[in-house]
Amino acid sequence: MFLSLLIVHCISFLLYLQVRTVTFIFIKFLKAIFVLQVYLCHKRNLLPSELPSNVTQKPGIQKVLPKSVILDNNEEILVDTLLFCTGYNYYFPFLASECHVTVNKKRITPLYKHILHARFTTLAFIGIPNVICPFPLFDRQVQFVCAALDGRMALPSQAEMENNISDDYQERLERGLDQRHAHHLSNRQWAYNDDLAHLAKFKPLPPVTERLYEYVHDQRTNTLQTYKQRRFKLTGENSFEEISI
Repeated sequence: MFLSLLIVHCISFLLYLQVRTVTFIFIKFLKAIFVLQVYLCHKRNLLPSELPSNVTQKPGIQKVLPKSVILDNNEEILVDTLLFCTGYNYYFPFLASECHVTVNKKRITPLYKHILHARFTTLAFIGIPNVICPFPLFDRQVQFVCAALDGRMALPSQAEMENNISDDYQERLERGLDQRHAHHLSNRQWAYNDDLAHLAKFKPLPPVTERLYEYVHDQRTNTLQTYKQRRFKLTGENSFEEISI
């Protein structure tokens, strides 16, 4: 029997595989219940968090054989299933070609501020940036779009927006980012959120949003199995507290 291959975005669901040995190529979130053994193979630093007893971190994979894989350290492990957690591609089949939306290696153009089409400014894309705190950022983007649509914010000319798009992309390349990270924000998301608020003249996020996000991010890194069980309450513009559940 040959090993089976699966390709997914990330493992945030309950695995249905039973009494199997599974190899993952890097994942962000893991639930490995009802699986005999999981080998988490990646080329990054070892995750500091305690993992389930049936999950073992391993080096990256250099070769796939019919019933096993060869790791970067030349170790061979027998597996039933190889699960590629490769991310996803942007795809807009419902948009006509006349919309002139291009997706090339996960870069969508021409999106001003990663949101508005530079030519057809009533065409907006919410939620394109990645590695973010999702819903606060989505809210900022929606308010930005509303301000553009109702006239509270005057948009630059098409040429100016296209130059802004180009400048943002070139700056990323100069920092060593790959084209597929054209919408990657991470720590830059907070300045991005503030920029949208400044341009559209709405209230920026309170500082506590970033503080709580960074705190929970640290908890996720170090307590991967339990961090989602914790609950917090905002107590001010700059403060939060953990509450009992």
